Amino acid sequence: MQKQSNTIYSHQYPSWLYKHPGLIHLLYIANNCILLRKWYIKSAIRKYLDLRHANISLLDAGVGEGQYLFPLAHKYPNCEFTGLDKLLSHQRFFDAYTKKFQLTNVKFIHQSIEAFQNDCVYQVIFCFGVLQYAQNDLLVCQHFYRQLQQGGQLFLYVPINNKSILPFFTQLSNRYSNYETVQQRQRIYTSAQLLQMLTAIGFTINECKYTNGYFGIISNELMNIYLMFFNKSHLLFRIVLTCIFILCYPIILLCMLIDYVTPKTTGNGVLIIASK
Repeated sequence: MQKQSNTIYSHQYPSWLYKHPGLIHLLYIANNCILLRKWYIKSAIRKYLDLRHANISLLDAGVGEGQYLFPLAHKYPNCEFTGLDKLLSHQRFFDAYTKKFQLTNVKFIHQSIEAFQNDCVYQVIFCFGVLQYAQNDLLVCQHFYRQLQQGGQLFLYVPINNKSILPFFTQLSNRYSNYETVQQRQRIYTSAQLLQMLTAIGFTINECKYTNGYFGIISNELMNIYLMFFNKSHLLFRIVLTCIFILCYPIILLCMLIDYVTPKTTGNGVLIIASK
């Protein structure tokens, strides 16, 4: 099999992005167009989190490229935001971004979510699409509980079930590198397992919303098929693949829209809002 580059799955930043960090907002826009989970997460943030007259501290555990933290930091200068991540590439980008926009209400902690402990108490903790990669998920959630103030809120998004619909998707996933294999996903949850763990720690569940039902799974699998082939291809074929993807995107978008507006009793993702 052809040797593959996993750059697109490894959170590696091009050098020009460190010089022009504001261009990351183009990636935020792209993610809004292709990542269905962002629709659900942003909707929950708007519903449950009102920062207009608050003076709170918020921790984004597994902050990545700051797609949730930075927009909030711009919008609510009265609040304190902390990004936590284990990758130095994220710290380098974080430093470049905050310097560029002179954000004084944000800071970055370079540490894994398992090892992270400090004396701070947060009113809000985000953890989106990260828990499944933790070696010790119970320890992570116990840290979250301890570092939330009484009445504080945990926003947790986790992929669950791992159900597949397109018959060839599983075969391709087993053959080619993909995000989950490169990032070394540790486990596949059910919603019951997550809720049991959180309630045993002491959390009160405020909402448990399923995402990525039948049509959401199809849109996600089509997107990941494109990325798997893109990752293993040379430049010319990548251009052809991208043209095909653009032609197929209306189908992907339609599937995302149907999933978002359709009530679901299960799915391949769950968004949990819990309080201490």
